[in-house]
Amino acid sequence: MQVNLHDAKTNLSRYVEQALDGEEVVIARAGKAFVRLVPVDEAARRRELGFLQGSAVLDCDLKAELLLWLAIAPQRLPATLRGNFKDRRLPMLYSVVSLWEVAIKTSLGKPGFVVDAAQLRDGLKQQGHQVIWIGDGGAGD
Repeated sequence: MQVNLHDAKTNLSRYVEQALDGEEVVIARAGKAFVRLVPVDEAARRRELGFLQGSAVLDCDLKAELLLWLAIAPQRLPATLRGNFKDRRLPMLYSVVSLWEVAIKTSLGKPGFVVDAAQLRDGLKQQGHQVIWIGDGGAGD
C-alpha cells in the first residue's frame, strides 16, 4: 500500500501496525515513493492467525478433560458447550491420544482417577463422536 506523507503523519500508528503484520507500507511525497515502513527485526513480526484457513477443517477436537466432563460430569461444562455437545448435527472429533491419556492415568493409579478408556471410547462412539487416529488425516471409527 502506498500512502502520502500527510496521511502517514496522521495515521502513523495504524501504518506501523500494518507493517508489523507483514503488509508493505510505502510513504510517498508528491506521488513518488520515498520511504518504506518495515519491522527492524523479523522476530518483531506478529504471528499470523488463521494461517490454515481454507486448507483445513476443524469442527471440534475434544481434549481429554472435556471428554471426561462430557461423559462423567457434564455440569462442569459451560452451558453453551453442553448445548453444542447435545446437538448431533455438529460433528465432534476427539483424538485417540486423549483415550491413551485416560488409559495411562488409570494404569498408573493416579489418585481419584479411575476411568475405563474402552468404556469411554464406546460411549463416545454411541453418542456420535468420531475419533481422530494418529496419521489418519481425518476422522475414523
